[in-house]
Amino acid sequence: MGKNRALREDIAFCLATFGGIGKILEDRMPGTVASVIALVIRWIVDVDIYTLTAVFFAGLWASNTYALSLKENDPPSIVVDEIIGYFVAMLGLPNVMLLPAFFFFRLLDILKPFPIRLFERFPNGWGIMLDDVVAGLISNGLIRLGIWFWG
Repeated sequence: MGKNRALREDIAFCLATFGGIGKILEDRMPGTVASVIALVIRWIVDVDIYTLTAVFFAGLWASNTYALSLKENDPPSIVVDEIIGYFVAMLGLPNVMLLPAFFFFRLLDILKPFPIRLFERFPNGWGIMLDDVVAGLISNGLIRLGIWFWG
């Protein structure tokens, strides 16, 4: 039982901290660095909604498991939420929008205006993941509105 639990927590740590990057950068803007990494990954490969959904649920499990093991609500070392949030911000958009999506997503993720802050209050991994997903959705909507308005 102890080995299985340790293995589960190790896997959760790797997923939640994106291979330990979040832990290494815990005191040095881990969310921003993770978002830059997500930008580079998205520049190289587009992610479909099915992959994004699978990664979301893996991140939900990992962030919940890792946060519970630390006995913290939303440890700064968890960065899988920023990865998912940025990919949501870029969902269906061309690569020319990589930087605007980064700007809007980070701004909304840091400031957490209404309704984003409401989702942060959800319990456990749901709160960790959903506020970034909503920030990504709003970012995506703002970019699409800009594209529609300015052509």
